[in-house]
Amino acid sequence: MRNLLRRIKVEVVRLALTSYGCLLLSLCRIGIRLDAAHRQYSLIKLDDHLAAIPGFTIPNERKYMKLFGSYLYSNKGFICELGCTFGSFTASLASGLRKGSKKIHCHDLFTWHKSFGDVLEGTEFAETLRYGDSFLPVFRHYTSGYESFIEPIAGDIGDVHWDESKKIELLVVDAMKNEFLADVILRRFYGQLEVGSYVFQQDFCHYHEPWIHLIHYQFKDCFTLVCHVEDTPSLVFRMTRKIEPERLRAGFDLQNFDEQRIRESFDYSISLVSEEPARQNILAAKVFCLLARHFFEEAERTLDQLLEEYDFIEPGNLEFVIQVHQKAKEDKQLILDTMRNEGKNLITDLDYVTDINY
Repeated sequence: MRNLLRRIKVEVVRLALTSYGCLLLSLCRIGIRLDAAHRQYSLIKLDDHLAAIPGFTIPNERKYMKLFGSYLYSNKGFICELGCTFGSFTASLASGLRKGSKKIHCHDLFTWHKSFGDVLEGTEFAETLRYGDSFLPVFRHYTSGYESFIEPIAGDIGDVHWDESKKIELLVVDAMKNEFLADVILRRFYGQLEVGSYVFQQDFCHYHEPWIHLIHYQFKDCFTLVCHVEDTPSLVFRMTRKIEPERLRAGFDLQNFDEQRIRESFDYSISLVSEEPARQNILAAKVFCLLARHFFEEAERTLDQLLEEYDFIEPGNLEFVIQVHQKAKEDKQLILDTMRNEGKNLITDLDYVTDINY
């Protein structure tokens, strides 16, 4: 009897939450959009063709994109996607858009890199691409049927000059892969956000983009957390205050962050996230950040504390940071000399890190 009552209670709660979520989405349909509506992606059915698109995104992220396109997008501003790979986010967003919606501006190099690994295995594109090849045809294939909603722009984001008259309602960021891109994205795109605009930060809970945390701490007075998409590395933020132009012109420079500022930044990020392994992944990013800043001793102390705290090591995040740390200890002098003589930071060089981890 007790088990039966427990099952009834669980079902009643589930139905109540579902009804609440449906009410929020109904309000969105008539123009009343509440932050809680962003957390209703579990109610979204992901079509088979959207779920089947290869890539590095997770079903809940794709559901969120379809939710945004279907219910949350007001069409007052543009959707700008920075780093779209094969189009899993793009197609999911576009599947919810209605006739008359502004196009999704999709920026990517569309150039195959060895860090992609075997992501296309099992598809008709397996073994067809080599380092440096364009995968724009792959993107077009997986987003076919939504062409009227999509404008792919192939090229370096550093060369993009966004029309300042085009305000951005949703900025999807999956391209902060190095310090330079972090600076470019901040300077050229964050200024087009308005109060009420959203930033979908795809790699917040991933080790390899620590500048995301430094930037969000730097501008914490301008954004509020809307949701952490469950079981993913993605967080959604809403702009609550326009960023002053002079703050944007200052851009981002990793060298401006000392050990104390790095600690403060990651303490703030950890305060936003409650689930695992997301928290561990953020702490792994902290270690990587200290390595990237060449604070090697502090990185080792932080890593030791992290390993004492956890009895598991997340594959692809803390696992990789341990490998980078071990290699950095061997290459410490090379890393310092390369930075001093060439101005190149090996720790943040994608080829250097990829060679270590793969």
